[in-house]
Parts: sequence; structure tokens; C-alpha cells
Amino acid sequence: MTEDPKVCPECQQQMTQGYLFDYGLLRSTVSLWFEGKPEKSVLGGSKMPPADKCLPTVAFRCPDCSYVEFYADKQFAPK
Repeated sequence: MTEDPKVCPECQQQMTQGYLFDYGLLRSTVSLWFEGKPEKSVLGGSKMPPADKCLPTVAFRCPDCSYVEFYADKQFAPK
């Protein structure tokens, strides 16, 4: 969990940390953020950007009003 608690900008309650989980054909992973626009792959999906260009994401959700905020930073990498 991040050191500084996040406060909901909508209702001022403390938010709960969580994450998005992506299912793939060969693996499952925490959702990643990539700079720029997605490129089409040969098979019709999206081309996978280089690993050094990605950041793991984390989501904070307000338990009262359900507002969600996303952040991308290396500190949120799975351990």
C-alpha cells in the first residue's frame, strides 16, 4: 500500500487501494500503463509495447461513493 492515504475528491472519505487484473492467453498480470496511442498488431489486437515503457497501475476506490482514481508508478509493481 502506498504511504500517503488517498482522500476521495468527491466526498472526502479515505479511499481503499486495489488494482485491475488482466487475463491473457498465456499469463495473468496487473494492468499496465503505456505512454502514447495503441498500435494494431498483425493478429488484429493491440501490439505489446516494450516492457521498459510500461508502468504498473493501482486503483483507489472510495467505499462510500464508489469514485475510482488510477495511478501508474513503479512503486506499484507486484512483489
